[in-house]
Amino acid sequence: MAGKAVCVLDGSKMVHGQSSHHVQGGQSSHEHGEHGGHGEHGGHGSHVHGTVYFEEQGQSVNIHGRIEGLTPGEHGFHIHAFGDATNGCMSAGPHFNPEKKNHGGRTDKERHVGDLGNVTANESGVAEFKFSDCVISLKGAHAIIGRMLMIHANRDDLGKGGNAESLVSGNSGAHLACGIIGIASS
Repeated sequence: MAGKAVCVLDGSKMVHGQSSHHVQGGQSSHEHGEHGGHGEHGGHGSHVHGTVYFEEQGQSVNIHGRIEGLTPGEHGFHIHAFGDATNGCMSAGPHFNPEKKNHGGRTDKERHVGDLGNVTANESGVAEFKFSDCVISLKGAHAIIGRMLMIHANRDDLGKGGNAESLVSGNSGAHLACGIIGIASS
């Protein structure tokens, strides 16, 4: 039987005024988030929300979902290391990267396990998507259960931006919404 997981993304977990871009060990890291975190609508949190489903099929995980409240265009879409919501989305840590690789695109060999590329919102601010990934899993060393899924304000440059931050986060910008990935009931 295939494993299933689900994540409900909620932009209201964003905490206004918290910035966290810092340097750790000589490398840029966005361990607690990247910019203020107030989302596109200002105030405490954003109106971005959605649901994402994960289903393990053989050696890959099928991912599909719908996210609303985005600005039209591409948005970075990543799994972060921690499912820690004690400080909203800000305590999710860096991208899930157990193999200590540089940031990249979903189909690149050099990528974080949590690098899922971009999702594209239409003119109404809705991103509907469906794709498979053969690096993440629901069990084992690359398990995503209990980790934080994040939607970002900007397009992910997939590690090809030509600067140090590109190799860490893809220059994907502020966190708009997040949610902890959990085991699905059916």
